Amino acid sequence: MVSDLSTAPIEFYSSTSMSRFRQAVYDRLNFSKAVSPQFRAFELKERAKQCAFYDAYISVREWIKRVETLKEIIPTLSEGFTASESLFASFLGGKRLSASQLRTFRTATALDCFGERQKLSNVFLNTFIFQVRNVFLAENDFTWSAMISNGDSISPLQHHVEQKIRSLEADDAFIEQVLGGFTRTKKKKNVPVLPEHLLEHVIEGYVRKIQWITTKQAGHVLSLRKQYEKENRRKRPRKSKLETLERDSERAMDVITSFFEEITFKSLNEFKRERKPLLILFKASLLADLRHVDLNRMMLDAFHAELSEF
Repeated sequence: MVSDLSTAPIEFYSSTSMSRFRQAVYDRLNFSKAVSPQFRAFELKERAKQCAFYDAYISVREWIKRVETLKEIIPTLSEGFTASESLFASFLGGKRLSASQLRTFRTATALDCFGERQKLSNVFLNTFIFQVRNVFLAENDFTWSAMISNGDSISPLQHHVEQKIRSLEADDAFIEQVLGGFTRTKKKKNVPVLPEHLLEHVIEGYVRKIQWITTKQAGHVLSLRKQYEKENRRKRPRKSKLETLERDSERAMDVITSFFEEITFKSLNEFKRERKPLLILFKASLLADLRHVDLNRMMLDAFHAELSEF
């Protein structure tokens, strides 16, 4: 039946009457001669065949209505895009349209392709619009990698988007605004971080993160060691339990030694004392290594990377 629609007018599928279905489709396509592979051992009566094909006919009829409704949605969307930029942004962003935005779509789809009245809900109309969006994005890949790799084979719309992205530049005022957009807390207030202090501010945040991670892991190591000693003091220590505790302790210690190669401790306070001079040296070396970083260049690169993702 679906293949039949490539040449037959949809009017053949307009009626829900069994008698008209037999005349328009069943007899015309010689379905009485069809044999179901599921029931080779049975000879279905003619009436049973008609009923079976009628169910399929109704499904195909509903599919036709959906496809034809989509055909009405598309030009209505196109007209709406020329009148409302926000509608186009909502469409591309996959956002549901409001009842007021859907009013024109409801008018355009008030009658189905067979001339019968249909009252589609907001959810149904939004679902149709999402389907149009899926088709649109399947035909037009706007990811940056796809546009630059396909070269001359991209569509005019993709080419237009590519040129718009390439023309966007982060000027000095924008970079200055970004660099001045970092803040830190001082006496419970947010104060700006000056661009010349930004690198040190970021490194301090990184070092604090290392402190938090390693302190947590050191506490975990001490807890596992305590459990190991307790288990080992039992009259019959469980070998599997000891092995698990030892393995978990080594894993937690590996996290610490990935930052500080040679460090030993028997308490949390001892760990913090041992770590303090190592952190100072680490921060100083990191700051020296990154002094050459061109923050303005980094901002430009990050800006263009964001555009590419977008």
